Amino acid sequence: MQLFRFLFCFWLAVVLTACSTQYSLLSRVVLELNSQSGVAGGDSHLPAKPDLRYRYLRVDVSGKKPAMLVLAFEEPHPLGSVEVWYSNAGQVIKTLHGRIISTHGLETNWLNVQLPFLPVQWLPLKLGQVEYQRVRDQMPGYQYQVSDTVFIKPLQNIPAIDLPGHNLQKHASHFRWFEETSNANLPNSYYAWGVHRGQYTVVYSEQCLSVGFCLKLQRWPVQEEPF
Repeated sequence: MQLFRFLFCFWLAVVLTACSTQYSLLSRVVLELNSQSGVAGGDSHLPAKPDLRYRYLRVDVSGKKPAMLVLAFEEPHPLGSVEVWYSNAGQVIKTLHGRIISTHGLETNWLNVQLPFLPVQWLPLKLGQVEYQRVRDQMPGYQYQVSDTVFIKPLQNIPAIDLPGHNLQKHASHFRWFEETSNANLPNSYYAWGVHRGQYTVVYSEQCLSVGFCLKLQRWPVQEEPF
């Protein structure tokens, strides 16, 4: 893991510095997060005044302390822009419109997620249900080309889930909530659409990569605004 962290940071610093001044700044903040012991600790260790030039993702896993990831860079994708989040412990989570499409360094990892079609607009999903296909590889055990049919529907109320943090609970009624189910043997996923730093986006989600491994992803710090 230490070798991976070193190689990843070295590669990231080289690539981002070559791209632009903005990416050079991002490469430095990733290296700074790696040098801080305790960024992935409890809430008291999360930065009280984060550098707002960068974007952060709080990740909660049941039974573990919350981790803080930084948006290292974005990758082009036919369906939009992929956000690449990196932790000080070397984990990587990639999201597309709030959905996890790739991970590295977690207890369970999804690889090579393929989405031939994805409803990229959340708010038009006002009534009924929308369906799309997802194909993925999964580790450990290397389950190859697992095909899922996923169904999305809007919710009229806040789902009966355990939200982390008082601030998130306080803003929950300002979000528009969506639920995803699938024909896979996975718990349901939940997504909250709201405003973060002046932009409409998925501000919170709960997604499971296996039956026993679920993630709570929260754009951080909580700065949502009502619609």
